[in-house]
Order: sequence, then structure tokens, then C-alpha cells
Amino acid sequence: SAHDWPALGLAISGVPSGSRLSDLRIVLSAAVDRPILLERVADILQGAEITDALLREAGQAAVESVELASDSQGTAEYKQQILRIYLARVTKTILSAE
Repeated sequence: SAHDWPALGLAISGVPSGSRLSDLRIVLSAAVDRPILLERVADILQGAEITDALLREAGQAAVESVELASDSQGTAEYKQQILRIYLARVTKTILSAE
């Protein structure tokens, strides 16, 4: 049902090596009308040492790369904030999986 739809979907794949990622792909879904490959965000993170500052920069780039609309799952501002948070969390999870 419409109430079961998530506010945001985020899929990330990459190859961890220490504090860096290669072969990075990031896709945003649910909060947009079709899945969107966040190439600019991947370019920021790929091959760079992943730090909290870099994750903040990538989160801001993600927010600026898409237009998120308010709907029954949340306001645009809420979705922007969770996009920043989940991008950082998922990136850190991939790094810890090495």
C-alpha cells in the first residue's frame, strides 16, 4: 500500500581497501520518481580517504544532485537530512566489511 513506501532508498556498492573505496556506485530511489545514479557523489568518494568531512561533502553533493519533494513519507527537508545520514552510515558499513 502507499503507506508501506519508504521515504528513501539508497543502494551503494564498492570495493573497500583500508579507508578508501573503489568501483563505487550509488543509487537513490523511493524519494524520487525513478532510481537515480549519484555519479557526482561517487566521484567525490571514489579513491579518496573516507573521513567525516568528506562524508559531509558527499552528503551535500547528494542533496544538491536531486530534487526531493515533500509527500506523505516526509518533507523534502526531512528526506535531505536522512539522505545525508544514510549515505554516511552505508559508506562506513562498506568500509568495515573489508
